Amino acid sequence: MVLSKINATVKYEDTKAIASTDIDHETCIYSAKIYNKAIQFVLGLPQFEYSSKNIVYFNIYLANNGFVVSKIGIYETYNSDYGSLLDDDGDIDLSKLQEPLLFPFAKSLISKLQTTSAKTTSQDEDEEDEGEKEDDEEDEEDEEDDDDDDEEDEDIVKDKKVTILPKKPKFDIMELASQTKEESDYEISKYVEDPTHNWVNKYLKSVKYSIKPNEGGGDCFFAALRDGLRTVKIETSVKAIREKLANEVDEAVFNNYSEFFKLFYGGMKNSQTMLKEYKLKHNTIKKLIGGTIDGQTKKTLIDDAKANFSKYSAINQETEEYQELVEEFEFMKDINDVKDLKKVISTVGGKYWADNWAVVTLERLYNVKFIILSQTHFLENETELVLQCSEADKQIAEKGLFEPSYYIMLDFLISKHSNHYQLITYDKNIERGAFTFNELPYKIKELILEKCMEKMAGLYVLIPDFIKFANKNGIATTSTKNDSLIGTSPNTKYYNTSIIIQIYNKSRHVKVGQGSGESISPELKTAKNILELNNNKEYVDWRRKLDSKYLVPNLAIDGKNWSSVKHYILAARFKPIIELYNKFTKDGEVGANIDDAYKLYGSNISKKSISSLVIGDEEFAKLKPGLLEKAQYSKFTQNEALAKILLLTGDALINIFKPGKGGGSYPDFELMKLRRMLSNPKEAKTVKSKELK
Repeated sequence: MVLSKINATVKYEDTKAIASTDIDHETCIYSAKIYNKAIQFVLGLPQFEYSSKNIVYFNIYLANNGFVVSKIGIYETYNSDYGSLLDDDGDIDLSKLQEPLLFPFAKSLISKLQTTSAKTTSQDEDEEDEGEKEDDEEDEEDEEDDDDDDEEDEDIVKDKKVTILPKKPKFDIMELASQTKEESDYEISKYVEDPTHNWVNKYLKSVKYSIKPNEGGGDCFFAALRDGLRTVKIETSVKAIREKLANEVDEAVFNNYSEFFKLFYGGMKNSQTMLKEYKLKHNTIKKLIGGTIDGQTKKTLIDDAKANFSKYSAINQETEEYQELVEEFEFMKDINDVKDLKKVISTVGGKYWADNWAVVTLERLYNVKFIILSQTHFLENETELVLQCSEADKQIAEKGLFEPSYYIMLDFLISKHSNHYQLITYDKNIERGAFTFNELPYKIKELILEKCMEKMAGLYVLIPDFIKFANKNGIATTSTKNDSLIGTSPNTKYYNTSIIIQIYNKSRHVKVGQGSGESISPELKTAKNILELNNNKEYVDWRRKLDSKYLVPNLAIDGKNWSSVKHYILAARFKPIIELYNKFTKDGEVGANIDDAYKLYGSNISKKSISSLVIGDEEFAKLKPGLLEKAQYSKFTQNEALAKILLLTGDALINIFKPGKGGGSYPDFELMKLRRMLSNPKEAKTVKSKELK
């Protein structure tokens, strides 16, 4: 035990263990010279257990390579002085504290750590452990030597912020061997699907993956992170993770949540009031109709009733949307300031569920990258969209570099009223849930390469390991990101990025902003056109209907009938070969099926026997924009219902998703130009294109 210098009745236990309250605490690294040795140390949170005796103290931890090695002492001060100890950054100014109370074993531990620092990491850790076993025997000797050291200690220097984590584990974590492509392909080739297999097994074609259930509810994401870290012997808890996240809340975060809650709550109350008024009017008209015998008067009342009911239905849709939005921000009810918000976020089992802000912030705080796989997209047969290329935390994006310690795979399921996350593990012998880059299954790396790196999408393009992996596989990562087009393209007059829509011939029918690759500013979720797309049964699968592969009732171009825009574009290369060209028309051999049309195209485009007649790549590249513009114009002017859908997208950015290697999500400028033309009659013009000879 170590006696306090402030109050002799207080004794501090001289233990090496990290206090549970200090685990996951973000603090500064301090550099100093102690016992004539240069070291780094960190401080824990202020401890107030002796506040009744006017003492507040801080645990001192010896640090090495970003991890805590051991607790080595105590800084104590008067509780009444605590408020004056903080510097301009909100950190403890150690120059205002008394000399630290170092534990008896501190000198031996510091000496051994410094002596072995030039050796390999494994030697460091092995010898450090051996040294710790001898510490107790040498404590007495250390105390005797303390007075003889005559150290020339230097000023303490504050360095960067770190998180207090236990010393990196060594012996009890089995390192996974780096998997080669050949090994991965062999693993996949041996897979035989079974009804008992989980969806990840089926998607990745391997029985080595498992899904770890957790307590669910609002804690599921935090629990999945906890479970993943535990597999590499990093102990934490849902409470600790929530508290760490809560500490990131500032006025900007609070104001953002608060403004949206007030907007939606006020909108809900207003629409509910209007609903009552329309309902009251409906009942009044109903009574008047029943009490009149005059035919004309009754007809007028019935017309009024229909008009009133139409307004009632529209407001009812708006009310339901507001209610859903209020539920999403329900945790903000009775939250008045930053302190209140921190409390609700830190509450285990509370109303706050991890949202996008939480996900990207926790990636930064724990230096991990979440690899999120959407079970929902898999179940809807949208396998191209299972891997989510999530965006980066603002601070990481500004830095332009991210070097995660671990990658954690998550199963993500979207339901009507909530989202659910679970940890995905690999290798059923050890159930690993957190991976270094080298340990990641090769198939996962390939997916990230194909779905994210090729499109320069998401946080992965900032990770050096993935940049090297991409370059090794022939994918350049220095080109302009696709999203750089947004806001800088000369075509910005055609769209506003407050709403981003993604169309695909296999898209699910979900609300605007909930589709893969989509987003919408919360305040626009109750706009009239958005409610129409979300709720009108006439517009089910509207994303698919906007896609060029959608089979339409009417499409006459160049004197022939076609089933889709894509049929027309595929056929265009073969126009000089009339017999082959006609096979793509509506009544032709492949006119009723887009997959068959692709097969016919693929089997003929490289045939040497007709190569001299097929329109060449270079010439067709010049012709295609005009052909596509003409075909899209024909599609939407000949099908009124489709034109209405296009106009209901307002000025949203419309991206088109192209699956497969070299695909991705790209702005559909032709479609957005056409939308502007249809919405502004003065700009409408006859669409002309070069005729194929």
